[in-house]
Amino acid sequence: MLSFLFKGKLDSLEVVERASVPELEQIAIGQPTEGLKSSADGGKIRITYLENGKQMEEEMYAAVSQFVTHLPGTYLSPGYYINYWYIDYIFTFKAGYKKLDSNSKIFQTMIFSFKLNSKWFAKVVNTKEKMVQMIIQGIKTIGKIGKVIASSSSELRDDQLADWERRQQANDRVIQNFCDNIRGVERYNDPFSGNEVELPSGYGNVWANNLGEYIITESPSFNPNVGSNLNWQQIEQIK
Repeated sequence: MLSFLFKGKLDSLEVVERASVPELEQIAIGQPTEGLKSSADGGKIRITYLENGKQMEEEMYAAVSQFVTHLPGTYLSPGYYINYWYIDYIFTFKAGYKKLDSNSKIFQTMIFSFKLNSKWFAKVVNTKEKMVQMIIQGIKTIGKIGKVIASSSSELRDDQLADWERRQQANDRVIQNFCDNIRGVERYNDPFSGNEVELPSGYGNVWANNLGEYIITESPSFNPNVGSNLNWQQIEQIK
């Protein structure tokens, strides 16, 4: 969980909630790559503070990605590890005190309308890759960052395009979970209709039948098929 926070000159800043966000962690890890060990930590933090005398509430999301690769040594030098990490998927929701949750629909619209510029994303990714390659090769990069950026391509390769599309979907999934949490609902796949349904959260066990009826229960041993002439199936929550 991310614990570092910087908000400049603010009064009465208080952290009121911390939580991990598994969706961000999975997205930030990316696709498995041979010879590269990857991990990620995704989380959110909710704070309150005074800004120009007005009490505000803000929720921040971010993910820290870490990539480690081993470079074998030679008879002249030992091998060593390169540890490469960065912070990504950073966004926040801000509103007046106790108005953050009630404005979830506005935040949802904002996030759904956000689109990454593919050429900008390609330039960033290719610059990162070039700098890592230069470090691996032992080339001094200080004072040459401008040249590295200028020489980096603005076109997406197929693997980069897949990552770009995954990032587009990330915002949708995170904000959807944010809104569901506020509304107290969870999403399930209905095997009878083939549709996604919203049901009250916190129960853990959900059953459905072909009439479009649902039973939610906290008891894992409860089975509505017992003593019923209907066909009930336990359904899975969408992760």
